[in-house]
Amino acid sequence: MSMEELEAKKYTATARATIVLEVTDLGGWGGTCSVAQIAKQASEDAAGRIGNFLATAKGRGIRMIGEPVVTAVFTKVAAP
Repeated sequence: MSMEELEAKKYTATARATIVLEVTDLGGWGGTCSVAQIAKQASEDAAGRIGNFLATAKGRGIRMIGEPVVTAVFTKVAAP
């Protein structure tokens, strides 16, 4: 497609952008929590926060796609 064709308005265009967001401070879990429980609760909290945020953009062509990817950070507790 040449610039002449574009300038002659023989084509129209739309655009789409995909971005990645990070949600932090999803909580803390004790030593009795399973990794599955951490992943489930963190995923639900992240999706809820983003959903609430996107609710303010309703009707503006913004939506959440995909599922949250959870990264859990484990810290060894020092012995007393």
